[in-house]
Amino acid sequence: MNNDKEMREKKDKKVINEQQKKKIIIKAIIVLFFIIFIIVLFCIVHKDKLYGKWTTDGNTVYEFNGKGKGSLTVPSTKLLFSYKISKNKIHIDFIDENAEDGDYEYFIKDVKLTLTETQKTKSEYVFTKVNK
Repeated sequence: MNNDKEMREKKDKKVINEQQKKKIIIKAIIVLFFIIFIIVLFCIVHKDKLYGKWTTDGNTVYEFNGKGKGSLTVPSTKLLFSYKISKNKIHIDFIDENAEDGDYEYFIKDVKLTLTETQKTKSEYVFTKVNK
């Protein structure tokens, strides 16, 4: 009789251990999905500092999508570009080969964006953020 009781206890322990393992695996899967969700959400929501529309005079508008793509709109022309940011520098690479690519240092304070050419003329351009 002791043998039967011991066998049942061993079987019960084995069932309990298997249930605990399943619970641990399920919890690990839930945590993994949560981590993946947070990473995906961060990638969707995260935008760089230049995100938005910036204008000098209402006619010239730089628009940055916050993820490396943008456009320059001047009266009757819209030029698409890609851009890369490194610290306080930006490289703008226009898709249209007739447009001149540029390297700038940028500085943002409140609603003002200042782009300063790092090559050639060292010209400085000041933009105001468009609230739309």
